[in-house]
Parts: sequence; structure tokens; C-alpha cells
Amino acid sequence: MERFRRFFGCPVNRKRMDDPALFEETGLEPRYLPEAFDVFDEMDFLAPLEGERRLVLSAALEEGKIMRILLGWVGPADPDDAMHRLDEEGIASALQLRGDDLVRFMEEITS
Repeated sequence: MERFRRFFGCPVNRKRMDDPALFEETGLEPRYLPEAFDVFDEMDFLAPLEGERRLVLSAALEEGKIMRILLGWVGPADPDDAMHRLDEEGIASALQLRGDDLVRFMEEITS
């Protein structure tokens, strides 16, 4: 998760996430993305993980700036508000599989 530390405190450009090409290039899809950010808000994105499990990238925002980034997973039968915790081994595996795409996505939305 160290590779995401540089994004903490960075403002998010919400308009960049209106471009479908960004999601096609990174293999992500919005799970929860508000039209505009409130003072305190969050955004969640999904990416393929393994089997039917999907990786969740969740970012907590304060005044449009990234304050926290979480990784988890969801299964096909999970409700929309569910997210399961990844242990250290799971995080390492997910980042090995999807880390470059996640970083590229974060670079695009914070620059």
C-alpha cells in the first residue's frame, strides 16, 4: 500500500472520471461515484481479481482530497454496500495483479 501514500492529500479531478476511456484503459469500473463531491465523501471502484471475486478500491475524501485508500473484495452475491477485508497476503497478491492499473488510475484522477 506504500505506493498509494503519494496520493494522500491530493485533490481529485471529478471530471476526469466522466471519460469512459479512463476506465477501459485501467480495467476499472465505478462502484460508487457521486456526481459531485461533498465535504466528506467517498468513491469506490471495481476491478477483476480472481474467479468471481472483484477487487474494490475505496477512497475517502475530505474537501475533494484523498484522505484514505482501502482495498477489499466483493463476491457476485454480495450486497452493494458489502466489502470484505484483504489480509496482508491478499493485498500483496491483489497489488501484484492490479497494482499498476490502480496507480495509473490514481495518477490520472489526481493530476
